[in-house]
Amino acid sequence: MKKLLIITTAFLFTLSFFNLKQANGQAPEKINYQSVIRNTSNHLVSNQLIGMRISILHSTPDSDAVFVETHSTRTNANGLVTIEIGNGTLVSGNFSTINWADGLYFIKIETDPTTEGGTEYTISGTSQLLSVPYALHAKTAETITGGNNPGNFVMPAVTTNAVIGISSNNATFSGSIGNANSSQILVRGIVYSTSPNPGLYSSKIMIGSGIGMFEATTEINQSGHLLKANTTYYVRAYALTENNISFYGNEVTFTTLPVGQTGPGGGIVFFDKGVNTEGWRYLEAAPLDQSTGTVWGCNNTLIPGTQMAIGKGEMNTELIVGACSETDYAAKLCYELVLGGQSDWFLPSIDELNLMYNNMYINNIGNLTGSYWSSSASETISHEAYVYGIQDGYIGNMWKNQNAYVRAVRAY
Repeated sequence: MKKLLIITTAFLFTLSFFNLKQANGQAPEKINYQSVIRNTSNHLVSNQLIGMRISILHSTPDSDAVFVETHSTRTNANGLVTIEIGNGTLVSGNFSTINWADGLYFIKIETDPTTEGGTEYTISGTSQLLSVPYALHAKTAETITGGNNPGNFVMPAVTTNAVIGISSNNATFSGSIGNANSSQILVRGIVYSTSPNPGLYSSKIMIGSGIGMFEATTEINQSGHLLKANTTYYVRAYALTENNISFYGNEVTFTTLPVGQTGPGGGIVFFDKGVNTEGWRYLEAAPLDQSTGTVWGCNNTLIPGTQMAIGKGEMNTELIVGACSETDYAAKLCYELVLGGQSDWFLPSIDELNLMYNNMYINNIGNLTGSYWSSSASETISHEAYVYGIQDGYIGNMWKNQNAYVRAVRAY
């Protein structure tokens, strides 16, 4: 495995209208923090337990911490980790007594991504925590409760519509915003979660700004928003105003479709994108492995053009077979497979293997085990291709002359 890196981070300052009356200039009780974990090959580190230490520093990035806590948390299938600063395991200090008006504050994030919830923090970063959200919190509290400028703010009416176009991993969300000036709504969209009352700390899809109707469909090229099969979700439309206040619509629920049906090739249907585009809607996996140990092939030969995305495995396989003159290797085993009267099987891409992990392995479907070759090859290292560890959801590189499992897939 490659050394892991945090490459994307975001602080989410969420203000709830119903708490503003008691704010009166005080800071929020928690700070929502998100990071996306990737390895040095820029691949998501999915479903892995990591350890984090959070320190709040006063005045300078090198000053002593006024508050320290730790978290043991797991990345999701998309490599995203979400925590609430102020709600971890206390090491020192008191989050609720921090005087946020007293100068500058910085947040230091330390991470142990290699040990299960460990404390060997090898990745560290410090950034300034701006006081703007807290000033806005006090200002908007005064406005809405009839302070110096009563009547200047109009509460938007947010409506969440019923979810449509539901498949095993995708759906179409929509909502509307009214009773406000269009310029007041800076951000709008949908938040969703497997728990009730999702907020801005949950998964969210931003869909423009202003008032009126809006809609978004999760798609296979939006891997961060692929849904889990046979899972109930809670959904709310939201609006974020110019005063940094979040408003939510009514909550609706829906359940994604299950996977595991038998496909026309006698395989296991593990993905349904909801519509037929580019000649296919479903992916099915062969019911058994084609090999428990074979090489990727074409060692020391670069094969340009292979991709990692869902829907690219068939193209990748054709590129590999067209470039390799060897007689026995992973892509060729799939390319020449005839099963259930179907001859269009291929070696899955790395993102297609990730779908097999989330929709098959986690649901104990298909007898998957070991590390599986993908059809996604390194663009720069001629002796490496990507492999997927199906038992713990990791993505890594292996030399092409090493042995790994093979499971064929087809699209229809």
